[in-house]
Order: sequence, then C-alpha cells, then structure tokens
Amino acid sequence: MQWKNWDGRVRCEPQQYLEPATEQEVAELLARVTGDGRRLRVAGSGHSFTPLVRSNDILISLRKLSGILHIDPDTAEVEVAAGTVLHELSPALADQGFAVENLGDIDAQSIAGAISTGTHGTGLSLGGLASQITGLRMATTAGTIVDFDDTDRESLQAAVVSLGALGIITRVRLKVLPRYRLKLVARRAPLSEALEHCTEWAGNHRHFEFFWFPHSDSCQLKFTDMTDEPARPQSRRARMADDILETGVFGSASALCRFVPALSPGLSRFAGRFVSEASVVDESYRIFASSRKVRFHETEYALPLEAAVPALETIQARIAEKNYKVHFPVEVRFGAADDGWLSLSHGRPSCYIAVHMAQGMDFSEYFADMEAIFSEFDGRPHWGKRHSLTAAELSRLYPRFEDFRSLRAEFDPDMTLLNPYLRKLLAAS
Repeated sequence: MQWKNWDGRVRCEPQQYLEPATEQEVAELLARVTGDGRRLRVAGSGHSFTPLVRSNDILISLRKLSGILHIDPDTAEVEVAAGTVLHELSPALADQGFAVENLGDIDAQSIAGAISTGTHGTGLSLGGLASQITGLRMATTAGTIVDFDDTDRESLQAAVVSLGALGIITRVRLKVLPRYRLKLVARRAPLSEALEHCTEWAGNHRHFEFFWFPHSDSCQLKFTDMTDEPARPQSRRARMADDILETGVFGSASALCRFVPALSPGLSRFAGRFVSEASVVDESYRIFASSRKVRFHETEYALPLEAAVPALETIQARIAEKNYKVHFPVEVRFGAADDGWLSLSHGRPSCYIAVHMAQGMDFSEYFADMEAIFSEFDGRPHWGKRHSLTAAELSRLYPRFEDFRSLRAEFDPDMTLLNPYLRKLLAAS
C-alpha cells in the first residue's frame, strides 16, 4: 500500500500496515517490533505537513480504537480512545450534554495525533488541545501500558505533545464543559486596524483571529464568544455562497495560479474585497470548524505575544519587497501560556502566525523567508507544519527540549519509534 498525507507531499510504502483493535494488541505489537529490531510509526488522519508518520517498515492506524469510553459528570472529564476523530467526538459529546473547551479550525485529526503535534485553536485565555488533557494511557516499547495523570504533572506534561516518540497513546482523558453555544461575528477591516487592536481584541474576546490577504490592505476579523442567544446557524444559502466562492471561484483561480503565478497578487486583492461578513450563533464545535476544500502547504510559528505586531509588519514589508506570488491569506491566532514540554506556548502567551501556499505552487523561498522572520522574534515551529529547524535551534527555543530528548532515550532506547526525520529532529543516536 501507499500512504500519503493531506497535501500529498509526504508519501511512503510501508512493508506492513496494521490496525490493532485493542490496547493489549498495541502493546504486544510494539514489544514484538522492538525485539525484532524493526521500526514503527503511527498514522492518524494524515493532517501533518511534516514527515512525522513516514515509515518504510511498519505503519499502524488506531482507527479501530475509537469512541468515547467513559464520561464522569462529577469531574467533567471524558475518556476517549486515541483513534477518535475530532469531528466524530464533538457531536458525540454534544449528545451527552458536553463540549470541548477549545478546538482548532480543522477537525479532521485524530485526538491522539492532534495533541501529539500541538494542535491549537485561538483564545488568549485558552491553551491548545493538549492543555485540556488530564490523563492519558500509553503503550511502551517494553510491552507495558503506562498511565499518566495529574498525580505526576511533570510526566504528563512531557507526554502530551510527544510526537509519537515516547510510546503509542491509546486513550486520553480531557476536561470538558457543559454543552454551549458560540456567537461568531466576522467582518472586513483594513490591516492597520487589525494591527492596532489585535492584542486588545484577543484579550477582550474568548476567541479572536484574523486573516490578512497579502498584496492588499484587507483583513477578515473573527470575534467569537459564549452566548445564551438562541441558535442562529449559517443559512443554507450562505453556506452555498461560501462553497461557491471557496471551491468554485477561489479553487479554480488557485489552479490557474499554479500555471500563471503572476496572477496570485490580483487574486489575493480580489479575495480580500469579498471576505465573508456574518453573525452566527451555533453549537460550539460547529463554530470552531471550517471546511478546507482547497488544499495548500503551510508553515506556522508561535511567537511571544508582544512580537505579534512587529512580526506582522515585517511580513507585510517582506512580501511587498520580494513580490511573492501568494494569494492565500496569512492567519493570525492567539493562545495562553501552558506547561507542556514541547508545547508551542510553553511558558508564554503566544501569537500564532501561519502562512500558506496553494497546493502545487513552489513555496520554498517564501516559506524560508517567513521562517527567517519568525526566528528573528524567537518563534517556535508547529510540529505538524513545515519548518526547517535543527535540534540545536529547537533546544534554544524550547526550555524542556533536552529533558524531552533524555526521556525519549529512556522510553525507547532502541529507537523503535523513530523514523529518519525524527532521528534528525531530536538528534537521536
């Protein structure tokens, strides 16, 4: 079989592809593979742009380990099998009267894959998905099953964002809230207004994010807060209009830009003039997630909050200076500090800045230039999105990086769970 990720650039042909159905099967398989001196990686939904999953030896999927295992209404915690996909988890929780505290704008990932790579949404008072984890269970290369929880907070914070390098997560326990609605207000604004007020808005709203369209002064602002207002979901006509604009107009124009990149700046300016404006009230998970029907490549870094505006001003100037042929918007989100060892927001409130390039277009010079800017401001790369940093650079950016490397060597001394990419990323030998 051939496996490939969402943007199609990471592919592999494993010698074996397996789908264990129980935690015990996972543990026994991992011990056997280790004893045989072979290598194994776990695939979630394939939404990482980096080759974390690539394996030419053994590749496994946990899709048979799926679903809600237990809900404790007294502690407001839910235990979920590792292969559960987020877009299946949210409605299942809603049926039981609960909801996840915060989610990203894509919900196609498995829960274990999402926390392992540091997946996050936006909200300056809220952490990423991993910060909502109160416990997890992991199969180790020794064939044992280990539980991590708040009784040993240090170990739990090492395990949540762990890139699949410590063991195989088989279930997670996360804190949930009573089911709730969100009100989303979206409007168009000039970039100058967004830069002047973005950190203020991030502090005043449960969720705030904005999208800037390169080569233009146009932004789409999104303000989202909890509400008791009755549901007022997006109308069918509005959904159809958005689908036509995204899939029909923007998708077709993106395909044309692959052949004529010089059209990209004009397309970006056009898209900026027609951004959606809306006021919608709906179930929280329906507000969080948005469709991604036009495929792209992406790099994203978490910068210290105070670097948000100067970094974005530098990005704007660099795109203009180099006249990069890009029409996908720059996405700006915010997050609270947390204590996950490899969390993007470890120890500091953060601004997440993501840049994109349409699938099939050359992104190498553009992304390299953006990475250089992010590095000027001590940016930390998203583990699941394209970046070029080395272990030495990561060690400077993540205060617990060397502690994680040591723990990884303790949990997996034979490097069963490391592919060539992870061996280089973690400087393992």
